[in-house]
Amino acid sequence: MDEIKEIIDYKPSPLIVNDDPRKGGKTVRLGYNTCYIVAGLLVADGKVLLIQEAKRSCRGKWYLPAGRVEQNESLEEAVRREVKEESGYDFEPVSIIGIETNSFQWIRFTFAGRITGGKLKTPQEEDKESIQGQWIPIDGLDSIDLRSMDCMNVIKLAESWYTEAGLKYSHLAIPASNEMTTMRAVVLHRNNGEVNVLLRDVATGSTKLPSSPLSSPSVRHDIERLMKSTGCTGPYVTAGVYSIEHLVSSGDGIGFTLLIEAQEPGLRSGCGFHWETMRDKDLLDKMNTLLTNKISLIKLFDY
Repeated sequence: MDEIKEIIDYKPSPLIVNDDPRKGGKTVRLGYNTCYIVAGLLVADGKVLLIQEAKRSCRGKWYLPAGRVEQNESLEEAVRREVKEESGYDFEPVSIIGIETNSFQWIRFTFAGRITGGKLKTPQEEDKESIQGQWIPIDGLDSIDLRSMDCMNVIKLAESWYTEAGLKYSHLAIPASNEMTTMRAVVLHRNNGEVNVLLRDVATGSTKLPSSPLSSPSVRHDIERLMKSTGCTGPYVTAGVYSIEHLVSSGDGIGFTLLIEAQEPGLRSGCGFHWETMRDKDLLDKMNTLLTNKISLIKLFDY
């Protein structure tokens, strides 16, 4: 259980999986075989901060302040830069609230946070980054020309996060280096007040938790493949992402830790995994809270 305690306490716990890159895992390099996007999402008084695009392909349309993470740049540095360039505000990220992906090669991280300075960009300050920023009523978004409707999912999520969480939960990248983009899963099963966690009989790489590189066009497919490999025979629910690990270093990979709840405890014979009951009361309480209060986790969108 020590590994789970480290994860829950947001301690760096780099994930090393014993997978041959030729069998699925790939060393990740920004600008070469992967692209990370960051977006800053600010909600206040029923309004959301949007920027008006200046790019020729979508000029005049509205969207969240967002852009690509540059090489040798952390996710937090990138979102501060993008919000400043496009909206005029100084932005302090508090938490990643949503992760959107259509493969391990394209991942967008949406941050909630606070304005700490600056001023709203006006049309007189138009540049190549944007025309202007504006606070737009959320209930009026269907009447403006959005660059893409995909932002509506995270805007609705942010409404709940800002009101229900009240900036209580903070999920920022834990500084840990990853060569590949990988995931590990804390798979839990609750039964009559007990919480059981799925562990390998023998550790592989650095973990006893189910783990795998992300390698398919769909993260959902990667999760299905991972769960199948554990021998779980029943239905399960992906509650959300608990933490991510990223460090600007020799590799640009990201480690995801997912929280998954198994609805049934069945395991295939000889699968190499077993259920272990949590005895630590503090850890037990935290897990029950996470499974009950989903706003405390990062929402995963898989397109």
